[in-house]
Amino acid sequence: MLGKEPGIPIEGVRIAQHKMFVDCARSEGELGFKPGPVSAALERAVRWYEANGYVNPRRAKRITRAAA
Repeated sequence: MLGKEPGIPIEGVRIAQHKMFVDCARSEGELGFKPGPVSAALERAVRWYEANGYVNPRRAKRITRAAA
């Protein structure tokens, strides 16, 4: 549409259209995994995107404030 390659692969868009749920009971029982809060995971994800140039620092700050 814009005459350039899309930034996201079409396969990723198709997969994102489906609701996916995860049950960590097996990893808790077999490996002793303890899931942390979702907010902490989102914070780490935003920081990774920022550090790798996918999100500028100003936008990252707005995203983390919105998630809080």
